[in-house]
Amino acid sequence: MQRINYLYFFILISLFSSCVYPYHTAQARRGRTQAKKLQKIEKQNFAKNLVARLDSFLLGVEPKIENGKIKIFKSPTIIIDSAKLDSTKTAANKISKLNKTTKDSSLIANDSLSNSVDSTKISADSSLLDSILPRPDYIKFSSDSLDAEVNYQARDSMIYELSERKIYLYGEAEVIYKDYKLTAGKIVIDLQSSLAVAEGLLDSNDIEKERPTFKDAGQEFTAKKIEFNFKSKKGKVYEASTKQGDGFFISEVTKFISRNDSTAQEGDVIYSENCLYTTCNHRYPHFGIRGTKAKVIPNRLIVLGPSYLEIMGTPTPLVLPFAFFPLNQKNDRSSGLVFSTNIVFSPAFGAGLLGMGYYFRFSDNIDLRLTADLYMRGSFAINAASEYVSRYQYKGNFRFGYSRFIFDQQGTPGYRIQPDFNINWVYNQDVKAHPSRTFSASVNFGTANYFRINSNSANQVLQGTFQSQISLSQRLSKNLTFIISASHSQNTATRVMTLNLPSSQLRLNNISPFKRKVGSGDKWYEQIKFAYNISFDNRISIADSLLFAPEGLQRLLDTMDYSIKHQPQLTFNLKVLKYINVQPQLQYSETWVFQSKERVFNNSLFIKPDTTFNSEDRTVVDKIKFDTTFGRVETSKARGFYQIRDMSAGLSMNTQIYAFTSFAIGRLHRIRAVFRPDVGFRWRPDYQSDFWNYYQELITDSRYPDRSQFFRRYDAAPGGGKSALITYALSTRIDGKWRKAAADTSKERYKNIILLNNVALSGNYNIAIDSFQWSVINMNANATLLKLITLTTNFSFDPYTADKNTDRRLQSLEWNENGRLARLTNCNLNASTSLSNGSWAEISKALGIQPKTEKTKSPNPNNPAFLQALTLNYNLNVAFKYANGKDTTLYTSNELSLVGTFNFSKNWNMRITRIGYDFSRQTLTYPDFTFSRKLHCWEMGVEWCPAPERRTWRFFLQVRPGSLGFIRVPYNKTVLDPY
Repeated sequence: MQRINYLYFFILISLFSSCVYPYHTAQARRGRTQAKKLQKIEKQNFAKNLVARLDSFLLGVEPKIENGKIKIFKSPTIIIDSAKLDSTKTAANKISKLNKTTKDSSLIANDSLSNSVDSTKISADSSLLDSILPRPDYIKFSSDSLDAEVNYQARDSMIYELSERKIYLYGEAEVIYKDYKLTAGKIVIDLQSSLAVAEGLLDSNDIEKERPTFKDAGQEFTAKKIEFNFKSKKGKVYEASTKQGDGFFISEVTKFISRNDSTAQEGDVIYSENCLYTTCNHRYPHFGIRGTKAKVIPNRLIVLGPSYLEIMGTPTPLVLPFAFFPLNQKNDRSSGLVFSTNIVFSPAFGAGLLGMGYYFRFSDNIDLRLTADLYMRGSFAINAASEYVSRYQYKGNFRFGYSRFIFDQQGTPGYRIQPDFNINWVYNQDVKAHPSRTFSASVNFGTANYFRINSNSANQVLQGTFQSQISLSQRLSKNLTFIISASHSQNTATRVMTLNLPSSQLRLNNISPFKRKVGSGDKWYEQIKFAYNISFDNRISIADSLLFAPEGLQRLLDTMDYSIKHQPQLTFNLKVLKYINVQPQLQYSETWVFQSKERVFNNSLFIKPDTTFNSEDRTVVDKIKFDTTFGRVETSKARGFYQIRDMSAGLSMNTQIYAFTSFAIGRLHRIRAVFRPDVGFRWRPDYQSDFWNYYQELITDSRYPDRSQFFRRYDAAPGGGKSALITYALSTRIDGKWRKAAADTSKERYKNIILLNNVALSGNYNIAIDSFQWSVINMNANATLLKLITLTTNFSFDPYTADKNTDRRLQSLEWNENGRLARLTNCNLNASTSLSNGSWAEISKALGIQPKTEKTKSPNPNNPAFLQALTLNYNLNVAFKYANGKDTTLYTSNELSLVGTFNFSKNWNMRITRIGYDFSRQTLTYPDFTFSRKLHCWEMGVEWCPAPERRTWRFFLQVRPGSLGFIRVPYNKTVLDPY
């Protein structure tokens, strides 16, 4: 009995080794491949025989459709001469007719290459396949067949189980049907139900690998298990993870439904239970919105039911009745609520919610974002931002901000309401938009305190002026252009606003009236050029606080000053002795104004009290000080028509002189200097004389009747004082040739370098006056060192001496008193540079230092460069004056400013928005820092401005920008809150 058991055992082993083990050998695999080839040849032969028999069969049948079936009946008896009939063509016509009468033409396919019927796409009665005669009455097509072929393959093995009609695919298994693609470690295909089930495989360490993935025209799932029916196009996914928009959608159980009549992604619908939406790409997400159920339309939207915020797998108290996430890969913008979690508690304004609003996406070309900051004590701020673009036409943006802050409580001495606003508009026209018309706009308009209160940006807070410009230009002809514009300038310190609204110009560009039309002339008068410009200007000046006051419109009308200005211009150049350029100059302008200012001196005594109140009790007066004025100048305006003329004439001569050195200094082989001397004469009359009637001379203090001052009757009046100036100027540019290093194998041995970009000296001598004929001598120079550092210097020299006690200029020359040409009165030095991670290589290249021949290591993203960007600027301004009998040096400006970004590690970095150090006062000037830490999908940081006039900070812990970017924990202190 025991021997029989052994015998059974060996028989089983033999069967197993002969049936199973050889299946995985190379010999068995070659045998299977050969069998597949033979099977394919047999199928092709069978199809050819079937087509040949069908050709003869279809010659005598006429197909019709009855009750969804194709009925076949005999055609009338026709005698056919086989010699005159092309049977292949006739069969093709019959097949074409059959295709037209069939509802589903895909079931009968006509091969355009061979004009034969594909046997794999016809399901007919078996008797038809065996023999054409006798002919059946009907051909029935299978109702449950697929309308496209299914392709499948596997790396390891494919097992066919014919009894159950199943196919088993192992190792990188792949099934493709139309636009659907299913991949996994293991896939089981049920041919009867058209169902495919995909699962992963476990390795020797029980670790799952080759997880199932399902793709549908861009839609992709990764799950633990996937079931998909090719017929119904429905599927079920377990523990699915799919990318939706810029986030990931994870669920325990997901039902996938695809529209039967479309494989487009917009036709798919996904239903999920216990799902999580997150923008974290970690396998175990650090945060997300957890919902009990959800519906997803890929690339369109995600709708969650009751949901809550989950962090590190822990639910938080932030509960939402529903959640709606628009998805749009083509355009990330879509209309919707701008949700805010920025809740603040301000000691000055109470609790507040900042940044809540709505986003409008009107089209792909324009949008609008409206947000509001609301405080419990009545203060609020409104912000509107819009961007617009039209291809080949224009692009720009619009920003509007309005704030109304209430300080203290009503009835207290510190109670006040401060409204502020700012309008920022940018419009840029594309160069291809119009050949002769251009329009541009750059508007920065508002109250001076808006950015001081509502912004912590150093560039916005420290800007001294607001400027705006709107311009429309139309070229009427080749030389004639019309321009209409509006401009605005506002000083944030004085809060004075100047508006030029509107301004227009009609400009005739240079024309040569005496130049011959044919050929080129050499006559001097042919070089004469004429230009003409007529402009209209309306100027308004008003304080920004009064612009929108009740009486603001009347004040605007009172300060309105409009004028029309004509400017003809005549210029031409002459050559003397081939090298000297002679340029005569004749300038004339005439301005028509419609308003004058008449002034009279009132010699009355004016006493004005100046009251100082107690700082703790405003009802108590500490002291009263009286300010006495001995007369004043009173101004009145008169309307009328007045003409203001301004003329001047001159002559200038200049040339170029080249100088070379023949010696070498180290690797500096040759130095070349280009000198451009310029001398000239310029004359203009004295417009302060009574002949012109442009000025009034009045006393300003009744105690000093011998002292007077000139006042302009017209704002457009030219500067007073007679002048006949002999001008002089000298500019120099110095460059050289630098010998390359010996290791440099290029053909050129030397390269050109610039030592000094420009050095210029200028001044004049006025022969029309009897004192202080010599002007201050100005000298400036600029150079670039190592292509990185830009140096600019300015010097002022005075040829006259000064009083050593008052520093007032004296008539005597420095040459006569101190034996020197001039004394230095002012000096300015500015040095600036911008450095980055690659700046050291640029410096080495500029110095001619060759890098090492060894290969440099590729940058490691885990160890970024410490220096990302750095901008340094140093400004030094020194004044040299006499004070108390001593020659004193006064540093009016000595400051080093810095802007840069530094990476301490892969995740830690510091950004310096602005910081400066004043060496004179030995203090920091407006420091502004930002420290941030990346936390995979989160970001944490603090913004700090410790400047005494600001003292603001902001702490933030937020999700990186994206669909869930509203999840953040901000906490800040504004400039209006106590420190």
